[in-house]
Amino acid sequence: MQHECGGCTQEAMQDAATQLITSINQGDELTCRQLLEVQPHLALGARGKPGPAHWAAFHGHVALLELLFGRGASPMARDESGMEPLHWACFSGQLDAARVCFSAGGHIDSRAGKGQTPLALAAQHDHTFLVFYLVRSGANLAILDDNADSPLHWAAFKGNVQTVALLHYLGLAANDADVYGATPLHLAAQSGSIDVLDHLLEASEAADGFLLSVEDRQSRTPLDVAVYHRQYGVEAAIRAWERASSGRTTLFQRLASGLTSTRGRRAAISPTFCVLYASFWMGYATYVCVLLPCAHAVAHPMVWSTCNALAHAALVFTSLADPGDVQRNESRRAEYEAAMLRATYPAGKPTTNVTLCHTCQLVRPLRSKHCAERGACVGAFDHHCPWLNNTVGGRNYLAFL
Repeated sequence: MQHECGGCTQEAMQDAATQLITSINQGDELTCRQLLEVQPHLALGARGKPGPAHWAAFHGHVALLELLFGRGASPMARDESGMEPLHWACFSGQLDAARVCFSAGGHIDSRAGKGQTPLALAAQHDHTFLVFYLVRSGANLAILDDNADSPLHWAAFKGNVQTVALLHYLGLAANDADVYGATPLHLAAQSGSIDVLDHLLEASEAADGFLLSVEDRQSRTPLDVAVYHRQYGVEAAIRAWERASSGRTTLFQRLASGLTSTRGRRAAISPTFCVLYASFWMGYATYVCVLLPCAHAVAHPMVWSTCNALAHAALVFTSLADPGDVQRNESRRAEYEAAMLRATYPAGKPTTNVTLCHTCQLVRPLRSKHCAERGACVGAFDHHCPWLNNTVGGRNYLAFL
């Protein structure tokens, strides 16, 4: 009879624990408080399994997380993969929950089963503000996982260009190699992330030739990796970077670069553009050679010539003019860091509603946007025009019209 009662008690405890987890996942704070009032030990969870604190951290329920820690839940409790509540918060990008876990005693550099730290998880899942908070709170950028991959390796492989830009800005190098000899550029080439590749090469412009020549343990450069994985866009971009860094370009390649993207992302001239351009000049030739000699009025050819001259001047100006790049300087970087710090203030403190560009490391002015083709933030951004080989922005928009 005692064994049966004990079994009932054990079953009731399991039901209560399950109900607590369900209530946390649903954000039902009232039910959680009622359960913990009756059975405070439920906050501890089962050893070696995700506990209530893990789920509260994952969903970002700050009040429930503080309640659980107040009832005895450990911020260093680990699940079966060795992840603490702080890892779960960083996995899902819950900045406030991560702050609570850290304040309660969670170790900011704790390594999970495969050696991943909270910083590596935040970088892997593109939680840029969380990455900044962890680094400014003392997270060690030099800690690598079991394969010697840094947070920059993970961000590059996932194609998280904003997080890549921030980590590179904070000090992680683009030429660090893991146990396979792969640099972040190799991983970006493998996953097909042209944006990451372009940013790392631009940010390390003085050494871009060296970065592209680094070989992994299989003697493969980033170009070889792109070819092996059939990442044709990355292959074209790398070849364009190699030609630009070496200065070896043919006349056809220089002409082609004027009809493709600024950074050489397209490998060939658009056939549609060739047809339209040829038709345009055929129309000019027909007018000048056939129709114009038949015109007896003097004003009409002069008006036509003047309008065409203005149209061509506007075309050349729009193609060559600065569209309104937002300048990068030390004052803008200081403003950027100050805005990042304000954004990671504890809950309840004032923050400013600003838009940041982690690639350019600046606070974006109103109506500006980062142009991936140009590699800069452009004021009053409209679009990037491949026919003009330039971005249309505040300084050349009227000429474009």
